[in-house]
Amino acid sequence: TKLYRPSFRIIYDAEAVFANREISERRYGSNPFSESEERALLESELSPAKNADVVFAISETERVQFESLGFSNIQMLRHHSKIVPTPKSFSERRDILFVGAVHSDEAPNALGLIWFIENVLPIIRDRIGKDVKLYFAGKNHSKALEAYATDSEEFLGFVEDLDEWYDRCRVFIAPARYAAGIPLKVIEASSRGIPVVATDLAREQLGWVMGEMLSGESAEAIAEACIRVYTD
Repeated sequence: TKLYRPSFRIIYDAEAVFANREISERRYGSNPFSESEERALLESELSPAKNADVVFAISETERVQFESLGFSNIQMLRHHSKIVPTPKSFSERRDILFVGAVHSDEAPNALGLIWFIENVLPIIRDRIGKDVKLYFAGKNHSKALEAYATDSEEFLGFVEDLDEWYDRCRVFIAPARYAAGIPLKVIEASSRGIPVVATDLAREQLGWVMGEMLSGESAEAIAEACIRVYTD
């Protein structure tokens, strides 16, 4: 009996190009990859998708990477977030909010938040007051990060509904210094009308310009951006 095999169309849904996490981590370190090494990493991860009929990319950065490897049918799959601005006025809000799960000591969220607490918060507090608090909403499985929990750096744990915290805080931060994909939490926070300050990496991943969010690389630059949106 002759078996009938229907024709399938294959979709490669690139939720994230994971090589970008390793690439960005090395760029922040002292031993960045060469262009050829970066390309080799991308080819190793993405070459298995070469036979797909269509590829879904989630950012312009990753679309360009697929294109550079010879993919022809690339479709953008954007993240949608409903715009629901916080009802509270600027004067009714205060303090700084970080949202994100932390799964280990070496997780980007853990390292980024520790770096922010150690290097950025002291500058902010020195210039606008010691009473500025940092709230961390999300599961934490990092003992290294847990050591930083105080009355001024309050760890809330998992928060089912973030509405209260978007309404309550004046600045949202995304200080991860390496990552893949796009920072969905930045889109979510922005849709609630809370100003975002992040690393340049987060802004570049989204393809946003300065003003849609603020970003920087150094502790001084990120502190200045936080102070700007905190006081204006």
